[in-house]
Amino acid sequence: MVPQDLQKAFDIVDTISGHIRPFKAPKGVKKGSGKKGDASNPLKRDRLPRDDFPGPAKARADAEKAGKLGDACVIPREKQVRKVGSNTVRELICDDQQKTSTVDWIVTSVVYPTATAAPTVQVIATCSKQYGQACEHYSSVIRENPKVATVTCAPDAGSINPKRDPAPAAAKWQKEHSGQGWLDAPQDAKTNPDKDKNLTEICDKSEYPPSVLIDPKSQEFLQGGSTKDAQLIRFMPKAQAKAASRMFDGVCLTGPLQGMDAGAIKAACDKSDKTTSFTRKSTIHRCKIDVDKRPVFSIGKFDHDKQDNDGLNANSPCWPSSKAGSDPGFALLRVDPFYSKNAAPKKDYTKSVSDSPAAGTANKTGTLREAPLGNTTKMAPVAPVKTKGFFEQFGEMLFGVARNPTKVGKRFRVVEAAVLP
Repeated sequence: MVPQDLQKAFDIVDTISGHIRPFKAPKGVKKGSGKKGDASNPLKRDRLPRDDFPGPAKARADAEKAGKLGDACVIPREKQVRKVGSNTVRELICDDQQKTSTVDWIVTSVVYPTATAAPTVQVIATCSKQYGQACEHYSSVIRENPKVATVTCAPDAGSINPKRDPAPAAAKWQKEHSGQGWLDAPQDAKTNPDKDKNLTEICDKSEYPPSVLIDPKSQEFLQGGSTKDAQLIRFMPKAQAKAASRMFDGVCLTGPLQGMDAGAIKAACDKSDKTTSFTRKSTIHRCKIDVDKRPVFSIGKFDHDKQDNDGLNANSPCWPSSKAGSDPGFALLRVDPFYSKNAAPKKDYTKSVSDSPAAGTANKTGTLREAPLGNTTKMAPVAPVKTKGFFEQFGEMLFGVARNPTKVGKRFRVVEAAVLP
């Protein structure tokens, strides 16, 4: 038994087949041989005119705007020559094979005008809140030495990688803190999650004025560490120092290029002694060009949260307060103006921590020493002196005539004694 739907399908096919008639060739059509080239099968066929090119009208209109139909390489005018970086111009061209090719013009160095009264271009930066200790350092140096509020780029500073010897100021700081143990890193997880052994892996010696801007032959650079009017140092968290350095990295190169358009930079590169290299799809020209202005760097705004003592007391872990608790200036050079307003360090950082007089201790004979708050490090014995008895010492301290009382406001702080075994 055939299902009803299938029976209905057979009925439809039967109805259609009844209307099919045999094929008849149309009249007036020449009978050909079936070979190419005869009257019915010509070798060349007439093409449709371009105006009658098949396809939607909108698609044809869009194609005509971009260029003739069938062109392989079309470059918009705004992309033909343009700046793609502070010191790079990119040109797009169509090569002989109608493929897009790239030509880059990279300025690797600039030559400033030599005239004393040459025009300048101001490069003004903002010291961001995230730079923390760097902003505290730069602002304090500028306050104490206003002449470094603006820094004119040195003649050789206008390059991608200006060559600089290690700063004498940085070398002097390292020498002043060369005693064993002073730069040992704390091993707590909060301040030293990577368990670095030395503070130099966590902290960095930040210079101001920056070495990349100033002349390496200037007294400002050469006398760093020897005078307060030269380059100064602060030992600070490395992440903050590195982030802050972005303010002045490259400004001596890119500053004069800010006012030049892409065409002017390309033309200057074209007439310079340039080096050229090639890749599969691009050509790269590197050039040194003359500019008409010399850049002058300054920090126009400080956005950091200002702290007491220019942030020195918050400079952890780069100020090892457990060892140098009475001297937040540990992070600075000895010639820093900080020490003209504050007491000199009580400890010699060129000697081992264990060899330096330590706070809150007494030697084997019981001799007391002045102790900064919170420091109970042991110290080496000194020359023996007559030891006073407990009641004699207690009486002296009670009436305010102890050997080394430290006055705090209107009160006296009793010096803690710890006798070494």
